Amino acid sequence: MSTVLLLSFILLAHAPERTPLPASQPVAPLPASQPVAPLPSRSALCGALKQTRNRQSIARLIAELEPQSQKEYTMCIAAWGRAGDWRRAVGLFDTMSDAGVEPNPFSVSAVVSACEKGGQPARALEIFEQARAGDRFESNVVVFNAALAACSRGGEWRRAL
Repeated sequence: MSTVLLLSFILLAHAPERTPLPASQPVAPLPASQPVAPLPSRSALCGALKQTRNRQSIARLIAELEPQSQKEYTMCIAAWGRAGDWRRAVGLFDTMSDAGVEPNPFSVSAVVSACEKGGQPARALEIFEQARAGDRFESNVVVFNAALAACSRGGEWRRAL
């Protein structure tokens, strides 16, 4: 017989008896509590932002997420762009710096693209030129492609060249 099995028998033999409660003392029911849903993770909120174009859903997800990083701000700006709400995309881009988060080429590209999709090519090019003049980062092909799309939509072929 194994040592573990032998110890189990010994402990059971010397364990005190359990006596059930008398029927006159019923067990009090547990207080009714509503199940608490777990809070979604930041990753889950970001994933949901990528999937939706519904403005109410985007607003709710952004409020829950409370963006804190360049990546999160960029995802939120891009979500507003997909929904066609260039004003909210620009507003979020503007608050990004106020929150101490520096824009990067991807956030600039997202806001320029949102303006272009929202039929605001002049505003898109204004943001693009301000970002380039700021020398805070080096523009990349993604930013230039967004600016070219804005030029195309606005018929600004000379500016594109």
